[in-house]
Amino acid sequence: MESIKLVFGDDYAPRAFSLDGDEDLYAETAEALRGYAPEYTLAAHAVAGVSRPAREAPLTLKAHGPKGEARLRALMAAAARQLDTAPAVIDIDGWRQRVQIPRVAARTITPGMCEAELTIALLDGYWICPCQPTLVSLVESGDTDLDHPYDHPHDYKQSSTAISVGWEADSVDADTMLLGLRFFGPAQNPSLRIGGNLYEVRTSIPAGGHVHVNPIDRTVTLVTVAGSTTNVFSAATRGTGLDGGSYIFQPLAPARYEIHNPDKLTVSINPYYRRNHLW
Repeated sequence: MESIKLVFGDDYAPRAFSLDGDEDLYAETAEALRGYAPEYTLAAHAVAGVSRPAREAPLTLKAHGPKGEARLRALMAAAARQLDTAPAVIDIDGWRQRVQIPRVAARTITPGMCEAELTIALLDGYWICPCQPTLVSLVESGDTDLDHPYDHPHDYKQSSTAISVGWEADSVDADTMLLGLRFFGPAQNPSLRIGGNLYEVRTSIPAGGHVHVNPIDRTVTLVTVAGSTTNVFSAATRGTGLDGGSYIFQPLAPARYEIHNPDKLTVSINPYYRRNHLW
């Protein structure tokens, strides 16, 4: 293990707590979080009805000295507040999962060292590793940048010509790869075909706007240039569902895939590698 941290708040105001000792707060190796425990029923020589609901696991934190004790107190306060808002995120070596912390129990309180046991509710059933986004733009090359309103420190050049997505080898031992998509306007019924699956949203995207397909939350949102949002989940093509050939949230085996973009759309593709376990 190289790093472990808990992040409270949201993308606009995150508050991170390092748990690997650089702030005198240690989670050690967090063994209880690293396995997996799906629910299932036993059948004749098999298991059936496998599902991956939220589960609880203990996490022991040790705080050394005044600095560590102060960070532990602040973390406990943040965890209590977060119960009434959105989930926090735990990040272990770049693999993330949404969590809540419904219980905290003090174990040791001394002048030099404090210890607490946190009950971590792992909410997603999977660990996600977000990877570098791929920009697909097969528009004719020019001198103008695509100035999308996301406050990135750069603009997207029209000359980008990515034709594939994903890693050639599964170097992270992932089970599947999910594709987060942003179709940029102007576009009508935007679609891509990747890995034999059609990713399509049958809606109109105005200039300056985009449609965001989030495969983790399974949401599809139209965002205008002014920042207003509309739920367009019903416009996303879902076909016959998983493995049906036209499912907007279709996971793929971890590999490199050619991108088929016949309409020459501008699209940002965020690969998310997913697996059940940590190690």
